[in-house]
Order: sequence, then structure tokens, then C-alpha cells
Amino acid sequence: MSALDDIVGIFKKAAAGEVMRLAAQQAEKELIDLRADNQRLTDQLNEWGEQYRKIISDGGCPDEVHCACVPALREEIKRLQAEQERKC
Repeated sequence: MSALDDIVGIFKKAAAGEVMRLAAQQAEKELIDLRADNQRLTDQLNEWGEQYRKIISDGGCPDEVHCACVPALREEIKRLQAEQERKC
């Protein structure tokens, strides 16, 4: 092997190491993002559960006899409408 081949080999190893380092950084970022998404969704699910338990413990929904989820859905509609208005 020539000196040039040695240098090329060194650069290939360095490049491979850099690619692995960048891939690890990207994986770490994605993991952090997924954990944040998981926490947000878990919090939302817990909130829905708490709303449902409150409605049921209060004897149901006073203005809806068919579904205990109506108040939670109304709150979600209000939240989404407010979010949409902020975007406009």
C-alpha cells in the first residue's frame, strides 16, 4: 500500500466515525422528541380520564343524557378553535 492509500484509509475511518457520531446525535434528538410527545399524550389521556371520572361522580352530564364525553369534547373544540384563531 502506498502512503496515499494509507491517508485515504484514515479519512474513510474518520468519515465513518463522524457519520456514526451524527447518527447517534440524531437518534438522541428523536428520542427526546418522542419522550416529549409521549408525555404530552399521556397527560392528555390522564386529563380525559379525570374529566370522565368527575362527570360520572357528579351523576353524569346534566345537559346530555347519552354520553359523558360531551363536556370533554366541548372543551377540546374550544381549545382547537382558540388555537385556530391564534394562527389566523
